[in-house]
Amino acid sequence: MRLHSDASCVQNGPNLPSNPTPCFLLPITIKYGKSMMMETKTLFDSSASPCFIDKELVQQHKMILLKKNTPIAMEVINGQSLYLGPMMHETKALDITIEMHINKVAFNVISSPINPIVIGLSWLILHNS
Repeated sequence: MRLHSDASCVQNGPNLPSNPTPCFLLPITIKYGKSMMMETKTLFDSSASPCFIDKELVQQHKMILLKKNTPIAMEVINGQSLYLGPMMHETKALDITIEMHINKVAFNVISSPINPIVIGLSWLILHNS
């Protein structure tokens, strides 16, 4: 990418401020077990590669956990570890509905009490149409 100081290269369009914007939350329905269902909101985060769910939420709803064959370390943009320890578990694939999109998603289990369900880039790419 080339940077120009020439005024002729300035493009017209909306300016985006550098301050944070509100989170993008949408309703989600999760079906688990034989007849269990939960409705809540999910955070959409295009900077997260996969999808995540809070470990306390998993325990509260007695969702089935599977141990990962290989633990996965999580890193932030500068390469530093996001939190202590690698991800060790994921949920069994859960049936989710977001608006008219129905999928099975295996969520990585992390500690995320403020945003207990995070839909990442993998889901967004699948539904980008």
